[in-house]
Amino acid sequence: MATTTVNRFLAIDVLRATTMFFMIFVNDIWTLSNIPSWIGHVAADVDGMGFSDIIFPLFLYIVGLSIPYAIANKIAKGASTYAVLMHIATRTIALLVMGVFLVNAENYNEGAYLHKSWWVCLLILSFFLLWRVYPKNMKHIFWYRIAGVVLLLGLAFIFERNDGARGIPAMGVYWWGILGLIGWGYLCAGLVYLFFYRHTWVLVVSTLLFFGFTVAGEYDFWAQFGALRPYLWLAENSTMAAFCMLGVLSTVAYNKLKDKPLAFYAGGTAVAVVLLVAGMLTRPIWGISKIHATPSWLMLCGGIGILLFLVTVYLTKGKTHIGWYNSIRAAASSTLTCYLVPYVFYALLAPVYTQLPAFMTTGVVGIVKSLLFAWLIIQITAQMEKRSWKLKI
Repeated sequence: MATTTVNRFLAIDVLRATTMFFMIFVNDIWTLSNIPSWIGHVAADVDGMGFSDIIFPLFLYIVGLSIPYAIANKIAKGASTYAVLMHIATRTIALLVMGVFLVNAENYNEGAYLHKSWWVCLLILSFFLLWRVYPKNMKHIFWYRIAGVVLLLGLAFIFERNDGARGIPAMGVYWWGILGLIGWGYLCAGLVYLFFYRHTWVLVVSTLLFFGFTVAGEYDFWAQFGALRPYLWLAENSTMAAFCMLGVLSTVAYNKLKDKPLAFYAGGTAVAVVLLVAGMLTRPIWGISKIHATPSWLMLCGGIGILLFLVTVYLTKGKTHIGWYNSIRAAASSTLTCYLVPYVFYALLAPVYTQLPAFMTTGVVGIVKSLLFAWLIIQITAQMEKRSWKLKI
């Protein structure tokens, strides 16, 4: 795979850690009041986007940035195409499973005999039993993973929905959740890159097709397939895959042009500007909406992602470490762990955390509180990582 290297790319790690920091932050602003409206999410029926609406697509873009390096590493270690394919499939399944369970946790009956807080904590424990990076000298790893499967199935069996429905049939795919949507985007972009990484033009065409499918979804084109429509998820809306493919192309461009920095920065800036302008020009047609995953939102966030990548590459060029980054490094090396830790925190400490004095959850002080909360979660993740409590799928 001549177009990629197998070393970690500091720029991607820095961008990933920073994005995860702000993802934790924006997921915590529900505890705040009287903060600027531009920080939060924009309602589904409003044409626009806030700072919070940029974070998730940026993370999808970073998933795409990492795909060429991840696949190159697998192949460099001697993995066959089939082995890489199975790796992509198992990672996707893991993300979908976690996503669906976490979405159902939102609808768990607060009055169930097993309190929701404990159900959520046991759910996160099952994830760790299944997908923890166990120490190599640890015994009985197989049985720990089996225990994870049993615990996960047990939680599904005792699940009780808000309306009183119980058991596995009560669980539904209301939406795939953040992790599930990442899984779908990763699957699409990973497969495209695995089979066509030697042909850049195919990667470009695939990205344009994903954009096209997103536009087609705005006109309900796929309704003509009738009963088959629910099974044409990708064709109906491929926004997540498009974000990931933009990341893939950005890495491919970097590896092809890293010895020609002017061409890399100029070309990347040009693409970003085109996306930003196109997003604004099409706003009267489709509107900007994260909830509806509109093409205009896709183009605007895609352009922002590319610009941030260019800036991060420039700032990290020739460096092996960055001082301020060290304090949030765990958000890059243990990203999934970092994302899940707040679930346990909220489950166990929400009664206390939500009763903080009003001045601590209001305005600028509240914003600082949530920023410190994000930093604290990353420090907890770092300590877990040191003790081999890290998830990897």
